[in-house]
Amino acid sequence: MDTFGKVPARFFEPRKTSYKLFMGLIKRDEEGNLDTSQVFSKACYDAWVSSRIRKPKRPDESFRRALVSHISGSDGRKPFPKDVEASLLKFIRQRKTWECFQGSNGASIGILGYKTKGYHESERDSLRQDQQQQQQANDKESAMEMKDTDNPSKSESGTLDNDIQCTALTVKKNSNPEFANGPDRKKKRARKSMSSGAREWSCLQDLLVRMKHFYDNESIANNALRIFSKTH
Repeated sequence: MDTFGKVPARFFEPRKTSYKLFMGLIKRDEEGNLDTSQVFSKACYDAWVSSRIRKPKRPDESFRRALVSHISGSDGRKPFPKDVEASLLKFIRQRKTWECFQGSNGASIGILGYKTKGYHESERDSLRQDQQQQQQANDKESAMEMKDTDNPSKSESGTLDNDIQCTALTVKKNSNPEFANGPDRKKKRARKSMSSGAREWSCLQDLLVRMKHFYDNESIANNALRIFSKTH
């Protein structure tokens, strides 16, 4: 090996990254079909080890970790393109020793297969989960809105009945001066009260119209008229 003093020559050569080395061994034919088998070859493993500035203490495990990290996009590694990732996943999920480790200390690598998810695989699953959760939230919200529209709650109906009854009593009180302040009131005061009662009656009518429009339910408006008839 050529050296500069005691320093290996490879320390002064441009370093080839793991990603570039792996991608350089991936072949694609004219029809676009991928061949990623060479990534698991002994030649690829030897080229990867020689490209390291410092030789790893456990080169077999370091090679495995580098390749899997690029597949999963972990440890800050650049992920492979989607189709390359899918092809590599087929290899590492097989329960057999990788070709590059056969007959070596790393013969156990690959015999159990790997359940690692690819980067694009995880992104797709995460997006699908987010969409499902959003759809469930939208369905729940729509169901609640339909329930509120078709069946007003008891508390809402009770509040409306109370408002209608109070308004009706106010109309009756203001339209009849004797009901409010006794028979001694002056005519001027009576006329003013009747005018106020007319305004209250107009407000009540407007309230009934708005209720019928909002709830689209004639029974509520009819109930309001029945309450007013009893109090007037």
